[in-house]
Amino acid sequence: MVKAGSAGKYIGNSNSKKFHYPDCQWAQKISPSNRVEFNTREEAVNAGYQPCEGCR
Repeated sequence: MVKAGSAGKYIGNSNSKKFHYPDCQWAQKISPSNRVEFNTREEAVNAGYQPCEGCR
């Protein structure tokens, strides 16, 4: 995982366990306290996250 504030390629929501592309409208709405950043799609999936409907 990438520290919050750095440029991750995927943005996860620790509440919903969904991940998004950084430019996804839903990624922009994630509270900073719930924000998790991943370098790769595989990293997000391995952490138990699923892509949002729009980012599939």
